[in-house]
Amino acid sequence: EFDESYVQTGSGQLYSWSSQNHIWDGAPLTLRCNHSVVFEGPEIRQGPLLQLLRLTGISSTYSFFTLSLEFKMTASLLIPGQSLGQFLI
Repeated sequence: EFDESYVQTGSGQLYSWSSQNHIWDGAPLTLRCNHSVVFEGPEIRQGPLLQLLRLTGISSTYSFFTLSLEFKMTASLLIPGQSLGQFLI
């Protein structure tokens, strides 16, 4: 289970936090992350106030050669009052 939230903290600034629930050796484990996003653009609000991203599929591959972890996620963007759009991240 993955949940991520964003709050606009100023002109061109977003603050985000997320949590992920896993099972590790039979015990529940919750990972939490937060980060800030800075972007350039007009000072007006972009898009609807509430947007939800629903993940329906996730996979990952670790490369020992490059020491990198690659994620592939299938997600749906849910905007109240609008149709559903599905895309691959």
